[in-house]
Amino acid sequence: MDGGANDVQAELDSVEAELDLLELQIAELLEKQAQLTSRKNSLLQQLEEACDSARPSSSSSSSSSKLSRAEPAMSKQELQRYDGSDFLWSKEVVQHLKDSFHLSKFRPLQLRAINLTLAGRDLFLVMPTGRGKSLCYQLPAVCSKGFTLVVTPLVSLMEDQTMYLKSVDVPAVMLNASSNKEHAKAVMAGMTDPKSPFKLLYVTPEKIAKSKLLMSRLEKAYNANLLSRIAVDEVHCCSQWGHDFRPDYKLLGILKRQFPKIPLLGLTATATSSVLKDCEKILCVSQPITLTASFNRINLYYEVRVKDSDTEASISDITTLIKSRYQNQSGIVYVFSQKDAELLASELQKREILAYPYHANMDPDDKTRVHRRWTSNKIQVVVATVAFGMGIDKPDVRFV
Repeated sequence: MDGGANDVQAELDSVEAELDLLELQIAELLEKQAQLTSRKNSLLQQLEEACDSARPSSSSSSSSSKLSRAEPAMSKQELQRYDGSDFLWSKEVVQHLKDSFHLSKFRPLQLRAINLTLAGRDLFLVMPTGRGKSLCYQLPAVCSKGFTLVVTPLVSLMEDQTMYLKSVDVPAVMLNASSNKEHAKAVMAGMTDPKSPFKLLYVTPEKIAKSKLLMSRLEKAYNANLLSRIAVDEVHCCSQWGHDFRPDYKLLGILKRQFPKIPLLGLTATATSSVLKDCEKILCVSQPITLTASFNRINLYYEVRVKDSDTEASISDITTLIKSRYQNQSGIVYVFSQKDAELLASELQKREILAYPYHANMDPDDKTRVHRRWTSNKIQVVVATVAFGMGIDKPDVRFV
């Protein structure tokens, strides 16, 4: 065997040895994964059992607390009563609708949902995007003592909501992984301030799951009657059967277990009855009222177009479509990957379309900047992955 063959054989032996080592490491990692998965399932089972034990059985004694028992289901006639304006809070609700939110009337089911949550009832609200779900917890927050805790899955959604509330002079704050220490400290202090410096506190489910300090402050606010309600936005994220499942949503049952007297409002634009049933169990809510709005959207037009296999031709097609149909109109282009978002945004800019990328790997400040500029129409198109869009409220979006 000549020298060249010896070198190849030596390299082959080295590669095989490295592969053997990798196989050993993979086996160790798979074993570790199996152990962690088993532990995770065990912890989830403990949480579900804790939820089940917190729910009263049919044989519960009459001495059980009223607040720990499920409210009886409502008849259609009883529900219709909550469409009225003869409650103790009704005058204040109408006043804030006009003065704070600058609206003249309610959309279908909004007043019913607002009255139900102000009456302390647990509620799931299923309503299409753009029909005003957020008002159903924002307005009650203004009419209540203390603050409303709002759990949202995306930082962009938090920013969208707090930007809007700031524009109508409703004090709202948010806590997430990018919050600095000074801001977090001020928010934590405000949670137990009787003067309630904010009416809504937006947090991610990860914050609930991982911050003991936050849970401790919520406990103090609850004991001081300063936590008025819990709103879980995009509640379908709780369920593995939902299309946007988020593991940390599975841990939100702690809120209802720890704060049983506080009404919970779950909101979604997309959830089947089986998904809602799953959410009910995960969130430890017993017999919530479910309100479902009509999903007939006569203003939407759907078109299926064949995407060219050639990248350059595909980009040209998108450019022509935007310039011919949606000149200077706001829109979103969704792509599969972060790389695609960067590439397409750059190519659209070269073709004189003001487009910027948005994806999960961007710096939080950059994401905020893109979101705000798009909302204020300084950017025409956001080229985004699925990290952008859930719950975004922009009334003049003309194409997706």
